[in-house]
Amino acid sequence: MEGSDALLAARLAAGDDRALADVFDQLAPSVYGGALRVLGNGSAAQDVVQDVFVELWRHPDRYNPAAGSLRTYLVVRPGTGQWTCCAASSAGWPGRNGTTG
Repeated sequence: MEGSDALLAARLAAGDDRALADVFDQLAPSVYGGALRVLGNGSAAQDVVQDVFVELWRHPDRYNPAAGSLRTYLVVRPGTGQWTCCAASSAGWPGRNGTTG
């Protein structure tokens, strides 16, 4: 898939919803697996998957194919905040707004 990442990025930027479906079908299991390993909670991992792909759909320009594979971008990106938020919520820790999950 890595050879087609730039093409997929261009299709996403053009609003091609089939491109999003293709990326989801190929990479959602990797995103879910990474989130599940970090969070230890299937429901929270599913939330991360949803957030990651919604973010990709809304902001496909944030992915730079020259910087690495789309798989790496999607699996590593949640570590920038989404996993922390979900982990806090699933553990009952204070979330972003100071409330517990």
